[in-house]
This record gives sequence, structure tokens and C-alpha cells, in this order.
Amino acid sequence: MFNLNDPSINSEGSDVSIFPLGISENVTVESVTTDTSENGNQYIKFIFVAEDGSKVNMFEFEVTPKDGEEQSATLKRMDSQKKRIVHVLNKLLPEGSQLPAAQNWVELCNKIAAVCPAAILQGKTFRIKTVYSYNNYVSIPKYVPFLESMAVAKEDSRLKIDPKFDKMVKDEASTEAEIATYAAPEPKDDFPF
Repeated sequence: MFNLNDPSINSEGSDVSIFPLGISENVTVESVTTDTSENGNQYIKFIFVAEDGSKVNMFEFEVTPKDGEEQSATLKRMDSQKKRIVHVLNKLLPEGSQLPAAQNWVELCNKIAAVCPAAILQGKTFRIKTVYSYNNYVSIPKYVPFLESMAVAKEDSRLKIDPKFDKMVKDEASTEAEIATYAAPEPKDDFPF
């Protein structure tokens, strides 16, 4: 049944806010957890929260070879992932902490979550860089640096927006594609009578 008089219908929009694009200050880390996706792949998830309460997630899945990918390309993606994880852990954990080591991806995810309990995340504030992803969502870059402590003076910050690498404008659909999507088909002259 369709009851348009239902008071629970929010016809004025939602209270969901989008994480700011660019460099944000006073960001906290809500949690570092591990979970399993619907297809059975385990991942690690870092949740960053802006001052306005908006959130951006950083997911890391196991790097596996893609079809036809050379081993060197797979290793390069693995190295990039290790840099991102170490970059975050070096900011979250006390200075001089031993970072986790593991025999496999699942064990590593579990160890990362274990060394980042909520208690050590409280009271820490960060400066974080966000850009648009390839599919136009605000996301954390796939390269470092993207996170630093607010203890770093703003003038000494290593976080910079580089227009050559950082996607700061959403891709727009071509006008022709939009017209094709919304335009009604032209009537044909070849009537059957």
C-alpha cells in the first residue's frame, strides 16, 4: 500500500552529509575494523570523521593478480597498499610502536584491528586529504601522504592539492549522452498502412 500521509516520510531530504573535499582539519578516527565482504574477501576499514560528523572510509582489500597482469604490476600495487597502511598506522599508534606482521592477509587485518582499539584513537585529531575517486565519490587518495597529525603546523603541512594528480572536479556526462538518455525517440515515417 502507498500511504503518502505517513509522517515518517522525509520529503525534505536526509541528514546525511558528504565528507568535505580537499584538506580537512580536526578529523578523528572513529574505528579501525575488519570484516568480510559478501563475496568472502576480508578487508580492513578505517573510518575518518570530519568536524561536521560526516565520514569517509578507507577500505583495504587483499591485492591479488588481475587477469593478464604482470607480476611486477601486482607487486607495485601491493607496495602501494603497504605504504598506505603504514602511513595511517604511523599516525594512529604511539611513536616507536612495532607495526603488525603476518603470514597472510586475514591475519594482518585482524592484527591491525587489534592494535587500533578505540581507546588509543580517542583524543587524536588529524588533517586529511580527500579527492574524487574514478567514480566521483569523495575518497582518500591511493598514494601518500594523505594524513597527518594536527600537531603539525599548517605552514609545515605536507598535504597539498596537486591538480596534475588530484581529481577535484567530478566527471560530467557528455551532453550527447544526457540528450540520448532523456530524449524521446523520433517517430518513424514508415507507418504500417
